[in-house]
Amino acid sequence: YILMEYIAGKTLIEYIEAYGVLSGQQEPLAQKFIKQLVIALHYLHETCHIIHRDLKARNILVTKQGNIKVCDFGSATTTTTTTSTTQQLHAQDINFHTALWTAPELFIDDTYNEKIDIWSLGCIMIELFTGQTPWYYKNFQNMFQAMYHIGQIDAKSEIKPFLIADLKDIISSTALDFIMLCLHNDVEQRPSAKQ
Repeated sequence: YILMEYIAGKTLIEYIEAYGVLSGQQEPLAQKFIKQLVIALHYLHETCHIIHRDLKARNILVTKQGNIKVCDFGSATTTTTTTSTTQQLHAQDINFHTALWTAPELFIDDTYNEKIDIWSLGCIMIELFTGQTPWYYKNFQNMFQAMYHIGQIDAKSEIKPFLIADLKDIISSTALDFIMLCLHNDVEQRPSAKQ
């Protein structure tokens, strides 16, 4: 038997599907969810030394009170330091759906740190505001096509024009800037959860 806390609400993606995207007048609710997620990531990274590695709206639960809970730690790893880690992640360890939320550095040289969760945070924000998966406009046919594309291009420069065109009229410039910080290709420039 596995005993765990019962969450009577939905996953974040089910919440979006049921109630609509969180842009426009709903942006304050998105801010609440993102703030809670950043606090959770800060705790995981700084206190527990855990990198989730599979953050997406499907792995975030929303309670009946409107608070979030991060779940599905099946891909998580622990680190001995909060600054960096080197892990091997093989293609069979990533399903197609998850590859779309994965930071480019994972596909380039398998060396990464906790900031891969920050990249995923930016992808979750795309989900919150559009109701679509990140990279949905690319229509990847399989996981390997997605992995190759994400790992081989300057994702920020490609995503930026798309996001600006799609989101500039439905979210605040602050929200758009925050997404772009999370999706920074240079890991050193990508903020930590604490920052």
